[in-house]
Amino acid sequence: MKLTKRMLLEMIEESLLTELFDTSDVYDFKLTTKDEEHDYAQAIYHFTAQKTPDSQPYEYTVEIRGFEDSDMMWDVDFHTDSVYAYGLTGETDLKIYVTIAAIVKHFAFEVRPTYVDDKFSQLEKFYGSAQREFQGDLRRVRIYAELIKRMGGRDIETVSNQIEWEIPVERV
Repeated sequence: MKLTKRMLLEMIEESLLTELFDTSDVYDFKLTTKDEEHDYAQAIYHFTAQKTPDSQPYEYTVEIRGFEDSDMMWDVDFHTDSVYAYGLTGETDLKIYVTIAAIVKHFAFEVRPTYVDDKFSQLEKFYGSAQREFQGDLRRVRIYAELIKRMGGRDIETVSNQIEWEIPVERV
């Protein structure tokens, strides 16, 4: 069999995607808050990101909130207040992407089922926004869409930097 340029590029791309989406390598994260009211539920996670031993560490917060309304879904919001964090995911600290996706997976399969009210424990729809420093740059949303898919998401839809998906509730 002759190895063509196209075959070689496909092999390289698959290898890079496998490396990029290594979901076993995440920052340690901790669920710090879990609340539930009659019309509201939330979970808050924290982790510290540090690209290299010499780089500045910074704290990240991931909030997952659900509100009772006509179009219920889990809203996933992630941010840091550190001045050192600006642009670091653009500097290939891909572990941040994978950690956020792992937190969503943890929430979906470990935390969501523990909510007392079925409107929250059975809610399968999620929403997030992958903001980017530059208007029209959709790389982050594409990365998150692929990570969500690999971690059990389905019906993934992206519009600009917005992403919606479902993670099915495991039926007993």
